[in-house]
Amino acid sequence: GGPPAAGPPGASRPEPWQRQRADDLLEARTLLEEMCRRSPRDSAVRSALQEVYVRAKAEGVRLRPPSWLLPEELRDFEYLHAPDLLDQGLERNLLVLLHGFGGRKDPFVELAGKLSLPKTAVLVLNGPKEMPEELVDDPPAFSWFDMFDEDFVFIEPKAGERRRLESLESTASLLAGTLASIAGTCGWGAGEVFVLGYGQGGTVVLEFLAHPPASLQRGLLGGVVGVATEVLPERLLACGGRPAVFGPACPAVLLVHGMSDEQTSPRAAELSANALRAALGGEERVVLNVFPGRGGEMLRGGHAEE
Repeated sequence: GGPPAAGPPGASRPEPWQRQRADDLLEARTLLEEMCRRSPRDSAVRSALQEVYVRAKAEGVRLRPPSWLLPEELRDFEYLHAPDLLDQGLERNLLVLLHGFGGRKDPFVELAGKLSLPKTAVLVLNGPKEMPEELVDDPPAFSWFDMFDEDFVFIEPKAGERRRLESLESTASLLAGTLASIAGTCGWGAGEVFVLGYGQGGTVVLEFLAHPPASLQRGLLGGVVGVATEVLPERLLACGGRPAVFGPACPAVLLVHGMSDEQTSPRAAELSANALRAALGGEERVVLNVFPGRGGEMLRGGHAEE
């Protein structure tokens, strides 16, 4: 028996029974996950928690992903439900935020709070590679893929150079598989997951499009936003600037760039946009906005056009 399935929440307020059922499942998840932490070898508790996720998915309730679902390298994450209490667990979209090179999740958790997007849950991840403290001013700091060689010398992009590319491919595959697992367990459907990547984090999500990993669930991504980022130059070199066609169910892509960006030039952003347009099969699929007076910073909350 049980109540009828809630299904994907619409624009209207949830029915009282939907809200109560979501509250019950959210509370059960919290209690059972805490019991799992205290008694990690208790198979009965783990089975009960898994059953909560099965019921939640069947009834259209979106729960925080269980930590054990993510690979060890990506378990340092924050998950925020929708800002409106009535929408929590009944969100329509999942926004995934990826920090830049040498960053961490904390400022992006703050950004999620400022954005306060309706009916949207937010997943904020730390990159899988913690950087040595001697390389950073404000540890802890993380990287999504290798940028330096074993002597801490920056790896320059050039023809035949594959170290950064192979590291990026590994991370893209790891992240794409993680998003597919989260969608499968927590009930996110086609076009309901959106990814915003800044700097190096943006390069990871653009790799999804320029060279889709086998673990990428086609149709899952509804949209991609890249801020102050580019397709990895080694990827463009490897494909001659024209990546393979992505295929059906392409996400929409927005690239936000600054004319004064000293790390990634506007020309590099344009080359990336053109390559992605070729991959996604249309000029209209990729929008590049280059703002005068903007550098390589993250989104500026007080800038109306951004």
